[in-house]
Amino acid sequence: MVDAYVRWTLYAVPWLRVFGGVVPLVTKTAGSPLSVTLAEVAVALNVLQGGLAVPLFNRGLDRYLRRGPAPVP
Repeated sequence: MVDAYVRWTLYAVPWLRVFGGVVPLVTKTAGSPLSVTLAEVAVALNVLQGGLAVPLFNRGLDRYLRRGPAPVP
């Protein structure tokens, strides 16, 4: 139970930045095309970071709990 809670909390953390900080920024940038483009790039980079962080959290937790293989040096 605790394992699932910690695991899903860590999986949700990278997405909080996307939905809590960057998406409202995109909705508020109704001005110049440059600010809209920069906001869209920020959203894309945060989505990429969130997508890459979840598998890393999974591998790190499995290794910490000694469930997964040891990383190759």
